[in-house]
Amino acid sequence: MAKVAEKGNSITFPSDALSNTDAVVNIKWQQDLQDKQADYILVDTVLTSTNDVVPLFVQKSLSSNFLAKCKTEANKCTVDVDGDFQYGQNKEKTFRFLVYHSKSNKQYQHRFMNQTTVSKIAAFAKKITGSVDLSVIKTLDSLINVGQAVFGDPLRDF
Repeated sequence: MAKVAEKGNSITFPSDALSNTDAVVNIKWQQDLQDKQADYILVDTVLTSTNDVVPLFVQKSLSSNFLAKCKTEANKCTVDVDGDFQYGQNKEKTFRFLVYHSKSNKQYQHRFMNQTTVSKIAAFAKKITGSVDLSVIKTLDSLINVGQAVFGDPLRDF
């Protein structure tokens, strides 16, 4: 069973991972009845104690602050998980992802993982009908986003 990242654990990743422009994802959410968005860099990190992969989202505008936390050796960056991080996890608490960002951002967890839901719906629709109507998927995505703009699980503090 995979171990989830906890406060005090160390994570490691390639030093140049935060420079990968293909890893930038735009996260959109609503806060105080306003639409918000921010770019995050998705980095696959390794939990040094177990070698389990832990996804990490670093707010792009804070990437230099994050790099300052790194202990760099042999082109690898090691960071200790501390109170500067927040996390999201599944209901079974067997999968956890980390977020390093301004804690004034109040996104729900699904904002970081919502594409999985739509992909599962598309796979289910294809299984039943033999094909997927993209307009139906776009509608589902819109409905999911409307409902999730108001309801959801907040990111958690360590």
